Amino acid sequence: MADEHAVVMTPDQLESLVKAARAPIVDEAALRSKEQSRLRLREKIAKKARNEEVKYKACGHLREDNTSRIAWMTNSDGIRRGVCQFCNMTCGPDHPEYDRLIRIPTRAPHIIG
Repeated sequence: MADEHAVVMTPDQLESLVKAARAPIVDEAALRSKEQSRLRLREKIAKKARNEEVKYKACGHLREDNTSRIAWMTNSDGIRRGVCQFCNMTCGPDHPEYDRLIRIPTRAPHIIG
């Protein structure tokens, strides 16, 4: 009785059936959606980089009272480095304007005590 519903296959047919069963299921819509998401993310990152570049170029690293916006700190290696609190520019000894920027006071003269 069980033999009348049995499926007979050659070894080659069985091998191709197993390969087909192991093959990943490809969802074209999901792949398109994923690629669109990647493109949007790349565009967003590029736009952010362009905005940061414009912000950096427009920043003089000075407040309205001509004090420095750069927060300076001496690191564990003994070197003073800073970060502009407006444009997030990092300033270390390798920065072309380091010598000039490090001399600008961070507080107005009447506040320094």
